[in-house]
Amino acid sequence: MVLYPFIFLLFFRRVATITFPPSSSSSSSTSLFCLQPFVPENAHVIFNEPGPYARDTVAKYSCALGFDLIGSEERTCLSDGSWSDEPPICAIDVAFNKPVTQSSGNVATALGGTLCTMTNDESKSFWEVDLLGDYSIRSISMKLGTKSSPIVSVEAIETGGAVHQCIVDSSLFTANQTTSISCSYDTVSRLRITATRRLHLCQVNVYAVNAESGKVLIH
Repeated sequence: MVLYPFIFLLFFRRVATITFPPSSSSSSSTSLFCLQPFVPENAHVIFNEPGPYARDTVAKYSCALGFDLIGSEERTCLSDGSWSDEPPICAIDVAFNKPVTQSSGNVATALGGTLCTMTNDESKSFWEVDLLGDYSIRSISMKLGTKSSPIVSVEAIETGGAVHQCIVDSSLFTANQTTSISCSYDTVSRLRITATRRLHLCQVNVYAVNAESGKVLIH
């Protein structure tokens, strides 16, 4: 009778030391999913499967009729649950066919293709476009000619006179190559581009998200 508790204790200790392999679900790392990505104004996004979205799922952006897509057309779901790249912008070029002035030289009424405008070789030459309205701008594209000096400022000017400096790195601009810069301000009515000396411009696009596609000419 005395041996029974002793035998039970030995059996219990043996059972207590038994270990089991971890289940496959606990040994594998947790897989993160992406949620709905940001959809900008005048845009929509489509997927080939419903959400939440697994890694490598591609989000394809497109714009409403008459709006240009600026930026990446596709974004990919990453392993950390975020989306690649920045969301694009769907906007309209509100500078096209608008009145322009410049510090000197002959003013070209439209820029693009082989048509360029150039100032004299003088200090702080500028080119300015009147947008003929108040716009919420988001991006600016520019192409310099081969005779242009470095750009020192791109200013977004409100109707009330407030001046906003768009972020400009002169090293980004290369002659005969279109360069886009982010410039996000509301109620902008004019845009001024200033160079250290001679300004040689071959393309300027000012993209706004609150323009009406039926009332603005598109390139």
